[in-house]
Amino acid sequence: PADLAARLQMPDLPLRMTPRLARALGLFRTDARARRLLTSWLRKSNRYRHRIQQMLLAESLPASLVWLAAAESAFDPRAESSVGAAGLWQFMPDAGRSYGLRVDAWVDERRDPDRATLAAARYLRDLRARFGTWELAFAAYNMGYNALLRAIRKYNTNDFETLASLEAGLPMETIHYVPRIMSFAIASLNPAAFDLDTAGADPVVAWDDVELSSSHTLADIAREANVSETDLRALNPALLRTRFNASEILVSLM
Repeated sequence: PADLAARLQMPDLPLRMTPRLARALGLFRTDARARRLLTSWLRKSNRYRHRIQQMLLAESLPASLVWLAAAESAFDPRAESSVGAAGLWQFMPDAGRSYGLRVDAWVDERRDPDRATLAAARYLRDLRARFGTWELAFAAYNMGYNALLRAIRKYNTNDFETLASLEAGLPMETIHYVPRIMSFAIASLNPAAFDLDTAGADPVVAWDDVELSSSHTLADIAREANVSETDLRALNPALLRTRFNASEILVSLM
């Protein structure tokens, strides 16, 4: 409702309170399943949210872009899609490489929270510059740059709401994806307004990066650092093997 929107704290994303966004927000108030899902993601976001937001702000981007990672991976750096996307930001291999991520048989930096976030920040900045709005940048992130460009040219409009209202203008997934991110950003700042219980948040995942000078196994490093190999592996989801050339890799330690 309009009176509720007027009372809400708004994110640092420029957005329009469209009927589509209002319906997405309304689900959090009327649909218990939608509210449980958002509550779960809010709790999971505590793992990396503050670190990601600091990195986004350092790149002069809105901190609220962190909620795109919620929509993509639910803040799980090991998340994989059926088509080969991976990591917090669900980069495809070629897209990751084009933004400086190493993706090979030894290391997959799409799974590295920091490096993938920097790549996603640069990719999102490029999409925003190309398409002019965050709505279209999110749409391109979801459906692909070229697919969105074809839709814009076909229907001669660069307005997301217009494209979303046209039959076959955008994929249905994208039509829901864009307001979902906007609604996450709003609801996260207004948990009481949406009856969201954020108690029991996941612990913050914190680490320091340590550069090593020679080849090691994870077991060796865990022993020297006096941490479990399981914890060390969890902190380094980008490492695909148990042995690696440490001169090329920063290992994260608690």
